Amino acid sequence: MANVYTQKMFYEDVIALITGDADIGDLPTDEMIEKAEKGIEQLEKRAEYAKTHPSKAKTAAKGPSEETLARAAAIKGVLTNKPKTIVEINEALGTDLNALQISGVMKFIENVQKTKVVRNVTDKKGLKAERMYTAYFVE
Repeated sequence: MANVYTQKMFYEDVIALITGDADIGDLPTDEMIEKAEKGIEQLEKRAEYAKTHPSKAKTAAKGPSEETLARAAAIKGVLTNKPKTIVEINEALGTDLNALQISGVMKFIENVQKTKVVRNVTDKKGLKAERMYTAYFVE
């Protein structure tokens, strides 16, 4: 089996050289140079690939999309100082947004607060019950 100079061995040799535990003459310098050049080449390839293929995490960090900003403006228009549930927000907007979509938009609206509210509801059988919902309002 051929003797392979691994990435781990390269790092150990670099540490030994820096700490003074090894002399440059004691180390496999040709293999170290080759390993370092391959490492630089791989990093450059990754950087080039990342430029042309941005990840979702990187695009999310750029801020909200135009669609999100439009939703935020629409929701802000229906919010008052009285807490509104997701159902009430959807009714006011004529939309069918789910809880995750609305909560994601709320972080882009200034002075929005979240609270819990209790609503009296009637189920399919006609039974009345109190249910707790998340509601949003503007201060």
